[in-house]
Amino acid sequence: FGPNTTLTRAMIVAILYRWSGDGGSYSNPFTDVYKSDYYYDAVGWAKQNGVVYGTTETQFSHAKPVTTEQFFAFLYRYALKYHPDKTDYTEASITSHPDYSSVLEYARPSFRWAKQHHILQLANTAYLSPQASMLRKNVALYITRYSLQVKGFDEEDRFSFANLTGYFSQKIIIDDVFYQ
Repeated sequence: FGPNTTLTRAMIVAILYRWSGDGGSYSNPFTDVYKSDYYYDAVGWAKQNGVVYGTTETQFSHAKPVTTEQFFAFLYRYALKYHPDKTDYTEASITSHPDYSSVLEYARPSFRWAKQHHILQLANTAYLSPQASMLRKNVALYITRYSLQVKGFDEEDRFSFANLTGYFSQKIIIDDVFYQ
């Protein structure tokens, strides 16, 4: 699993594309994304659906590590597309964080939204770390929280393990909070 592996922009887009269930074929305008790349359709889907933009008009920068603020911007735009009824947020929700001023303007709404919907669960004195690279374990946590707080578990989200009875989604504990 490599929980401490840094994820790239291409990896995050591939995750969101697969999670969307779309599976369609797409073209994209980026000169650094090739038809033979595993993320080709994912990048095209994300661009056409407003989930991502390039680092320039012609470059996607697929191999660059995705930053915290990029990840939350991608996830927020994904919510705008797939769960628009869960995209509200308050204006003052992140201003008390010590590094709030280092969050680029484009990413501020996504941080506010993530905190409002308990995807990003930080004390007001904690750092947002907008320029930090996203690790695989953090992405898994945030996507799980998105499923709990925004999407809501669907029947297809239920899975079981051979040595357990019941469904995984019946009992989930994250940050000492019990969810059923």
